[in-house]
Amino acid sequence: MRSIFHAELQKAHRRHDLLVIIVIAAAVFSLSSTDHHRDPGIGYSAFFYSMPIMNALIMSTGMAVIASRIWDIETKGNTCKLLFTLQSRSSLYTAKVILGILEIALVSFLECAAIIAFGMLKGYTEPLELSRLFWLFLCTFVVSMMLFFFSFALCMYFPSQAPALAAGLAGSLIGLFSGFLPQIASYFLPWGYYIRLSAMEMGWDRTTRETWYVPQHFSVTLLIVSGIFIALLLPAGQNCMQKKEV
Repeated sequence: MRSIFHAELQKAHRRHDLLVIIVIAAAVFSLSSTDHHRDPGIGYSAFFYSMPIMNALIMSTGMAVIASRIWDIETKGNTCKLLFTLQSRSSLYTAKVILGILEIALVSFLECAAIIAFGMLKGYTEPLELSRLFWLFLCTFVVSMMLFFFSFALCMYFPSQAPALAAGLAGSLIGLFSGFLPQIASYFLPWGYYIRLSAMEMGWDRTTRETWYVPQHFSVTLLIVSGIFIALLLPAGQNCMQKKEV
């Protein structure tokens, strides 16, 4: 198993996966930055509010890109028949899943690290609540894993990566749109779970144009639902791998 995973790391290096991860995290961070983030008194709260929204817009497509790159190298190289002869399908699936999880963890970590670095650079006076930073990392990581496993299953089920990428693009639009739906309706749209798991709400006074942020309780139940989806998608992806024709 160690040699198989090492081979996947070498493939990732040649695909420049690290560059893709940095681009995804940078896109989320840059789009999350607004004028409110320059106010040292509310900068961290502004990030805790806006970053889940940008995750809903970008991460579905980003996870589809990561999943398609992890599998597409086998499709383009037409190496599936050779790989399935040299190793078990389950071991190949496990190695690719582990690689995907590590890349998702890196994206989530870079987003949170960027918040800390930006706050230090701008001299934020607002205290950084580590519990909310950890919650942002955890929710980004878990929901992104759910979307990654969904995209990865599509990559293996269909002969091309186009359906997975199309679903990722559609999921990004659905995820952003879910923020405007009633809360009960948005629970049925997993692409928008980033927003529903946000631990910060924004208030705005139209007269004074004053903005403020209100901390929310951590939605542990919805995070557990995301974990259940992951538990269902994992064997579904493995089943697609086992039944894939070469």
